[in-house]
Amino acid sequence: MAKSDLIKKLNINDFGPTKKQQTIIDHLGTYRFISYAKPLCRFGCTFQNVHDRIRLDKKLRQAVFSIIQEIEIDLNTRITSHLVEKYGPLCYQNIFSWCQTAGPNKYLKYDAVDRKIVEQEQKQLINTITHLSKNDKPENQSLLELSQHISLGELIHIYKLMSKRNRKEIASIYDCSANELISWMDCIALYRNCCCHNGNLIDIKIETRPVTPRSYSKYLFRMKNTETTTNRFALGCVVILHLAKTINVEKEETDALKQAILALSNDKTTLESYGFISREGFEGAFGG
Repeated sequence: MAKSDLIKKLNINDFGPTKKQQTIIDHLGTYRFISYAKPLCRFGCTFQNVHDRIRLDKKLRQAVFSIIQEIEIDLNTRITSHLVEKYGPLCYQNIFSWCQTAGPNKYLKYDAVDRKIVEQEQKQLINTITHLSKNDKPENQSLLELSQHISLGELIHIYKLMSKRNRKEIASIYDCSANELISWMDCIALYRNCCCHNGNLIDIKIETRPVTPRSYSKYLFRMKNTETTTNRFALGCVVILHLAKTINVEKEETDALKQAILALSNDKTTLESYGFISREGFEGAFGG
């Protein structure tokens, strides 16, 4: 079946395709276009409706990514500073001093951590971090000096390696448990990847739900007759809002996010369809 025929099967009132429409689809890709069109097509829509939604999702990704960058910087600073202050600037070369050394580590899927596992993790961490160095003697560089080059994924792995006490001390900064913070970091990494790789963010469905921030739970849609919250965009959004509030992200950043979501909301795709319990719940999540 021709790709244009796949789009013709959707309920797009004015799809030809015209030359202009075909040019847009050739640029975006058929399946990307279809993913944005499906939520609108249940009620009938125009090609421009879909194209506008794609453009507005780009603005949403920009707003989300801007806040995630601030959260990532804060997490990086807090975690690396904590390790250096307690265990010295070269602590990444001796993770036995600060990592979990026994028992199951569910975050890294180890049934039982032992010396061999820690040695493997240490070797991998040293290779990862020293690879970031531009110095002739990377083994002499402080973790703080190298921290600006550590990716979010690597940072999350370092946190998961930590001892229970260290995890707890870091989590307390963000007014949460270690379990909550890990689930939030994993969620942020998912949203970050979607932003960086031009994914469809507004229609995202989270396979592994993060723990809902306690004060935000009431703003989220729940599955009928259950306490299970949505796995739609709103769930990750309130995680971002909670962390943004904790680290005092500028209000103009969260306002930009709020306006980007509102721009995508209309009579065909409501705030409820994105996972908020209602318009009032949406306003509540943003402190309005």
